Amino acid sequence: MLGAAAGVHLTVRFPDGFPIEDLVAHAAKKRIRVEPLAPCYAEPATAPPGLLLGYANLTESQIERGVQELARALGGGGGI
Repeated sequence: MLGAAAGVHLTVRFPDGFPIEDLVAHAAKKRIRVEPLAPCYAEPATAPPGLLLGYANLTESQIERGVQELARALGGGGGI
């Protein structure tokens, strides 16, 4: 993770080839909004797979639920 102490967004990078759009779609189905990192790059096609996570207007319990759901998706518990 990058920039944890820098503000109200956190970036998370994944290994090359990770299906980030699948994770974004899974999160959306669970009513969790995460954004792919690529649009933040001047040349999105060169961006590594990653997410931009915003947490400014969320409660601690909402953040916890979102992180747990993303972890389930990544761990194969009915996710991507």
